[in-house]
Amino acid sequence: MHWLVVLPLLFLPAPVSAEPVCLPAPYADAEGEEARYLGGLVGGLRPTLDRHPAMAAALDGLAPSLCLADDMSGAEGYFDPATMQITLARGQPAAMHQGVLLHEIRHLEQFSRGFCPSDSLSRDEHTRLVFALEADASAIALLLAWERLIEGDPAVWEAMMNWPSQTDIAVVLAQEFFRSGDQATMAAAAFAQWYESAERRERYYVVACGAYLERLEIAKALTPTGKLPDDFLNRLCLLPQGGGYACAEREGGRR
Repeated sequence: MHWLVVLPLLFLPAPVSAEPVCLPAPYADAEGEEARYLGGLVGGLRPTLDRHPAMAAALDGLAPSLCLADDMSGAEGYFDPATMQITLARGQPAAMHQGVLLHEIRHLEQFSRGFCPSDSLSRDEHTRLVFALEADASAIALLLAWERLIEGDPAVWEAMMNWPSQTDIAVVLAQEFFRSGDQATMAAAAFAQWYESAERRERYYVVACGAYLERLEIAKALTPTGKLPDDFLNRLCLLPQGGGYACAEREGGRR
C-alpha cells in the first residue's frame, strides 16, 4: 500500500525530492558525504537500539533504505512500507535526525507486527489506527531519547523537546519520570498526551482521511466497513524492551 500525503512524523509517505540520497542496509561502506552521514546516524543510535531488541530486530530484519530528501512538504521524516524506505528531511541537525529516525524505526517495528493503515477499515476506524500509531511512535521515541539523556547524552532529547509538535508530549513524559520513574507509566502518559492537542488531531485527521477518501474514489470502491480488533491497543502498545503499557484513546480515538 502506498500513501501520497504526509504530515510531520506521519506513518505515510510524502512527495520525495527528485534527487534524494539513499543508503541501503546494512548502512556500511557508504559512498559520498550524505550516505556516510546517514550511516553515522544509525551508528550513533546502535547502543540504544541494541538494548531494545524489538527495535533492532525490525531495523535489521526489514532492512529499509535510509534517505535524505529536500522536498518533504513540511514533514521531518516518513516511513514508506511500499518501498521500504525511511526518509529524513535535509537541513536538520544530527540530533534531530536521530530523534525522527527513532520515531520512524518505531513505525517500522509496528509494521513488522502487522500494524499498517488499511483501506479496508471504515473512515473512523482508519483514523483511530493512524492516531494510535502516531501516539505510540511519539511515546516510544521520546522514551528512548529520555533514556539517552539519563545516560549522559542529552542531544536527541533536547532536539525533540524543542520540536513544537512533540514538546508537550516530552514535558508530560519527563514529569511522569519524576513522579513514578516507571517506563510503562511514562509511555502511557505520553501516549495519552498525544491526543490532548486539538490542532494535532485535526491536522492528522485532515491529511489521513483526505488521502484515504481520495484512494477510495480512484479505486471506485464501496465505502469500507472494517473494524479494528477489540484488543488492537493491547497488541500495539508494547515497550521495546518487552512488556506492555496501558495506552488509552481519547474519546474512542476520533476527533
